[in-house]
Amino acid sequence: MENKNIGNLIYEALLNYMKEKAEPYIEKGIRKLARVAGILFSAIVLLASLLMVLIFSGITAAIFLNEFLGKNYLGFLIVTGVYLLMGWFTWIMRKKIVSKIIEHIMLQEAKNL
Repeated sequence: MENKNIGNLIYEALLNYMKEKAEPYIEKGIRKLARVAGILFSAIVLLASLLMVLIFSGITAAIFLNEFLGKNYLGFLIVTGVYLLMGWFTWIMRKKIVSKIIEHIMLQEAKNL
């Protein structure tokens, strides 16, 4: 019977020791996770805001061009062409420029964590 009690005491002592040693690492991990979640949420809000600005400025530019050119469709056609050119340019330069920018931002954030 004594062996079971000693075994339980050793087990509980080891369990408490492991909890005490792991606790600072768990807290550090939770802090890092919270920071990453905050950065991600901020980036999503910022991108959504920029997308709205882009959409409404595109509509405004298209309406202005419609009035300026005297056609009901030509302004929207021009703005659509500009968006297609910007998308094509971004697609071509994604590995050269965009990937490097994102990699740089992620490395800076990793250093700050």
